[in-house]
Amino acid sequence: MSCPWNKINIPKETLIDLYENQRLSIAQVASKLEFSNGPIHRLLRDYKLKIRTVSQAKEKYFISKGELKNLYLTKTFN
Repeated sequence: MSCPWNKINIPKETLIDLYENQRLSIAQVASKLEFSNGPIHRLLRDYKLKIRTVSQAKEKYFISKGELKNLYLTKTFN
């Protein structure tokens, strides 16, 4: 059975690695995999992966609340 012409075949694990673990943008993922943004966005939704908001996408660094608290309490600032 063949895949429909407009359906891309990228494993969910690959998208999780690029989009969630490496925190690449949809455009960066699309460029890396040589697709346009639309099919990647659609596939993220199909796999039920949470798509970042604009403000989340613009974050340069992601630090969890627990890690931030730990850094604040354990580091001394002069």
